[in-house]
Amino acid sequence: DDLLFSGCGTGYYTDCLDSAFLGQLNVGGSSYKSISDPALANTAVFDLALQPDGKVVAVGKARVAGRTQMTVFRLLPGGTLDTAFGTNGLVQLGTDLAMDQGTSLVLESDGRVTLAGYRGSSLVVVRLLASGAPDTSFGSGGGFTWGTQLAGWSPKLVRVPGGGYRVMVHVVEGGGLSTNTVCRVLALTPAGATDPAFGDGGLSGDVVVVAEHSYCSSIGADAAGRVAV
Repeated sequence: DDLLFSGCGTGYYTDCLDSAFLGQLNVGGSSYKSISDPALANTAVFDLALQPDGKVVAVGKARVAGRTQMTVFRLLPGGTLDTAFGTNGLVQLGTDLAMDQGTSLVLESDGRVTLAGYRGSSLVVVRLLASGAPDTSFGSGGGFTWGTQLAGWSPKLVRVPGGGYRVMVHVVEGGGLSTNTVCRVLALTPAGATDPAFGDGGLSGDVVVVAEHSYCSSIGADAAGRVAV
C-alpha cells in the first residue's frame, strides 16, 4: 500500500541527472524512505509502474560514457535492484533499440514491459520480455522507430483493448518561420507496426486545434479503446 514517487531538484544551471530522486511514502503519508543504489547514480526517472507482485519497473535516462541513454530498471518490494532483470537489475539498450531517453512505460499482464521514448528527433517504442531482454516478436528485433520529426516534448504511451498501443506525440510541421508543433496520437498494432485502421494511416489529426504550437501532457484510454488527451 506504499506510494512511490520520483523527480529531480534541478536549478536553472543544474542537470536533472545530478539531482534525481526516487522515494517511497507509507500509506499514511508520514514516512519517507529514499530509494537509492550506486548503480542508479546519475539516473532520472520519468515513469514508473507497480507490478502485481510488488516489484517496481521504472524508465528514464542515465549518463553513460558522457552522454544520456535510456535506462530501465526493476526494484524488489524492499527497494533494491532485482538482479533477475536485465544486467543486475538494469537494462540499457544499444544499437537499433537505443534511445536518448525513455519517457513512458506500460506493463503487460505477462510481465513484459513496453516503453516509449526518443532517439534524436525520432520516436522509438520498445518491448522487453519479463527478463529484460528485447521481445523480438515486436516491431523489428523488439522495437519500432518512427522517422517523422518530433519536437522535444515527451512521448506518452497507453495500451488499448486488443493489445495495441496509442502514443501521444508532438510532430514538427513546416520549416523556417513557418515551423509549427502539433499534438497527435499514433496508433501501433500489438506486433509493433502502425495501425492503418486508426486515423490517417495510423496517425490522428491535430488533437488541439489552435493557431500554432499545441501541447499535450497526458493520455489515457477506456475499455472501448477511446482515447482521452
